[in-house]
Formats: sequence, structure tokens, C-alpha cells
Amino acid sequence: MPFSVTLHIPESCFIVTGVRGDATRVPLETGMSFGHVWQRLRRALPDDAVQEADSRNDDAFSPGPEGEGDISWDAHHADALRQIMLWVAGVLEEFSGHSFAKTSPVHLFPHHMDMALTRFSGRRLPEMAEGEGAGVEYEHEIVSFGFWMGDDNVPDPSFYGYAWPSPDGAAEAHLSPGSARWDVAGPRPMALLSWEDVRLSGNPRRAALDFLESTFRAVATSSGWDREALVVPPVSTW
Repeated sequence: MPFSVTLHIPESCFIVTGVRGDATRVPLETGMSFGHVWQRLRRALPDDAVQEADSRNDDAFSPGPEGEGDISWDAHHADALRQIMLWVAGVLEEFSGHSFAKTSPVHLFPHHMDMALTRFSGRRLPEMAEGEGAGVEYEHEIVSFGFWMGDDNVPDPSFYGYAWPSPDGAAEAHLSPGSARWDVAGPRPMALLSWEDVRLSGNPRRAALDFLESTFRAVATSSGWDREALVVPPVSTW
């Protein structure tokens, strides 16, 4: 049976809505473990959805017994993340309007909680060997931008930007603001600007936009994009 699950962060609850509009609220409490959250949520889901989740046996989703685990719900931190993501989405939306290049909508990748967007040059790439890329976006020359909470290699929440395929020389280009850097330890050079540096700057919005623009300038120039032709002029010149 079709249904939707909404995480309502301000009210600290899940809302499970059925096809007829009937809704069930699943309250969350600070300190509740991931396993406890999942057990409470699954009791509100249709039986076929629970059976499907159980049948997948996905190691990436293993909440464990109720009450166990190091991950727990924290209403304060969840709402802080919500507000950050809303702010980041606004910055990315503004940045997306600076170029005539085909650009994806701002979207959220749930597996890493990336808030992201992608610009396309319009040039298709040769067919790749299996495993070199994933998804239709890697059939095209792109520059991707976003913000995520970090991982084992980049432990700080950060804005990022990278090109596919990675052009030679891009990682030698200057980035703005001065605290931005290139990370060359991964599979491709990635431009990074930590959230802490954005937050402590005199103008966080300007710092984030400068980073995104300088990253695009670096990788698009190295990739041979006609960057000047893609610049949207200021509204005052229209």
C-alpha cells in the first residue's frame, strides 16, 4: 500500500501518511537510540513495507536491538542541521542562477546527506568501463557542488566542488576565500571549504559564494568550458 514518511524536525516526530490521507505521528525523544527509533517507526508502517525492509538484509541499515547503539536522536542538533541545510540550499539556489549552463535542481543525497547541485557542459563522455562511474550524470562532463557533514577522510562539515572527469591542473588553481583548499587524497581532486570557516567569516554568504565561483572557475577553465559565455550578467544590466 502506498504511503509516505516525513521527518518533521521542528516537532521531533515522523509522520506516516497513507494513500487516503490518514496520518500517524511517531514521536521522537532526545536520547532515543537508532534501534529504538526504528522499532517505534516500524510499528506505524504498513505490514508489507516492514516485510520489504526486513527482506533486504541491508548491512548499511542495521539499527540493532531496541535501546542499543551509539547513534541517538538529538532534537537540538537535528534542528540546527535543518537550519544549516535550509541556508545552504538558499546559497546553492543563488549560485545556480549565476550561469546559463544546464544545472540540476538543488537536491539532497540521503545516503551522505549531501545538499548538492550539478552543472553540465553539454559534452558527452566516451563510454566508461564498468565501475568507473555511476549514474547518467557520469555520461556527461560536469562540475558538482555541495555541502555535507564530512566522512573519515574529511572529518569537518564542508562545502565541496569537483569535476568529472578531473581536468589536469585544476588543483593548482587559486580558491577563494583563503581558507579554502584542494584535497588530492581521494579518487579526484576536490575543493573544500569548512563550515567553521564559513561561519566565522565576516560574511558567510559571500564566503560560500566566492568558494563556489572560484571552484567553478578553476575546473571549468581547466576543462575548456566557454565560461565567459555562460556568465549571467547582473540584473542591473538587463
